[in-house]
Amino acid sequence: MSSLELASFVGERLLPDTDSASMAVALEVRVPLLDHRVVEQLAGMSEQRRFRPLGRKQLLRDAGLGELPRALFERGKRGFELPMRDWMSGSAESSMGAKLRERIDALFCDRDACAAAGLDAGAVGRLWSAFLAGDPGVYWSRPWSLFALLDWCARERMSL
Repeated sequence: MSSLELASFVGERLLPDTDSASMAVALEVRVPLLDHRVVEQLAGMSEQRRFRPLGRKQLLRDAGLGELPRALFERGKRGFELPMRDWMSGSAESSMGAKLRERIDALFCDRDACAAAGLDAGAVGRLWSAFLAGDPGVYWSRPWSLFALLDWCARERMSL
């Protein structure tokens, strides 16, 4: 299973995605734990040694990373998340957030654009207001999906 994941998911998806994303912003990225010597060494270990105790990252600890803060090893896994809520609401410190907020506001207030996409402008406005107010259950993906649709329809001059 490890070989399959390394070849297909890591090799065909994660590394190319990392490479293209880093090149887009002129960032040099290294993946030292995927060095062929590290991978070969791990492949030769028993499953008991590689994976036990579960969730403890014991091999990393044993590899001399004990100088790092303990909190790095005691937290759960989590992915990288873009600050979409901050960008969309305009609360991000960058000018990008303010510009995005302006674009979304303008598009969501454009009754003709909403109608062309087959959306009720009042419902779109209510969803946007609920998102900006931080209402529970109104995650960034809901208004973002509408924005992407409306923006695409406007750029491609599409309508229903």
